[in-house]
Amino acid sequence: MFAITEENIDKVVVVNLSGRLDSIGAPEIESHCKNLIKEENKFLLIDMAEINYISSAGLRSLLLIAKAIKACSGTVVFCNLVPMVREVLKISGFEKILTIVADRTEAMEKF
Repeated sequence: MFAITEENIDKVVVVNLSGRLDSIGAPEIESHCKNLIKEENKFLLIDMAEINYISSAGLRSLLLIAKAIKACSGTVVFCNLVPMVREVLKISGFEKILTIVADRTEAMEKF
């Protein structure tokens, strides 16, 4: 099961994810975030505290979201990664491409 909720904190849209970020969840988050970007939201914080699995499809979606927001001079920050998901991002080299921080407090400082 994959779920997305969102909340607004000042000018930042916080997107909370839960479940598995795989071939089912990946298109959902990609579509959701691209719609937010189309609505001129330039600051996204993606809280992955409840993501317990990420596949290559999930990695691809994170990269496409980052590229889409960069194209409109926005910022996306990822936070609260569980150790296994963090390790996948590290091994795949995504830690060097994406802005990943420990928690929401640190994330909010990036905007």
